[in-house]
Amino acid sequence: GAANIRLYAQWQANKYTVTYDGNGNTDGDVPAAEKYEYKKVISVENKPDSLGKRGFTFRGWNTSSDGSGDTLMPGDSMEIGHEDITLYALWEINRYWVKYDGNGNDSGSVPDSAEYDYGSKIMDANLKKQDYFFVEWNTASDGSGSGYLPGDTLVLGVSNTTLYAKWRMNPPEIQAHPRDTSVIAGNRV
Repeated sequence: GAANIRLYAQWQANKYTVTYDGNGNTDGDVPAAEKYEYKKVISVENKPDSLGKRGFTFRGWNTSSDGSGDTLMPGDSMEIGHEDITLYALWEINRYWVKYDGNGNDSGSVPDSAEYDYGSKIMDANLKKQDYFFVEWNTASDGSGSGYLPGDTLVLGVSNTTLYAKWRMNPPEIQAHPRDTSVIAGNRV
């Protein structure tokens, strides 16, 4: 006779890829993508020290590139679902206090000191100083620092800053007298 044969199904868990995306990073690399079995609980990767985005601070990983998904911090547990997943770096723009200083102006007003986003535009100067004209905003009161014109993008480092009005003396006004052939140099009033 014929013997009955019993067959058993062999199941193997599907594997899905977890990919990390720098989401506009300007420095470094993200952790390598890896495949994991369905339902496996993994630990979310740390941000590599070299990974960065100029003017921004890392705030975790998110399931959506615009930050509207679930936010996961390095070390959080995550269960692998039934599809590949991408975790995007979540960046928060750095904010800095910028103080404007008229640096000796005698009329007009400096822009308000305020907290600005990294990459903000420089404010216009509505300042006057007798016998001088406004040249630029400068990071040093003596004008030896980095100079910015109104409307330029302010590239801040890692701290608050003061911008000083930089002044240049008006050129002397030359006056010729109709009956005199000599020339008198003097300042404009």
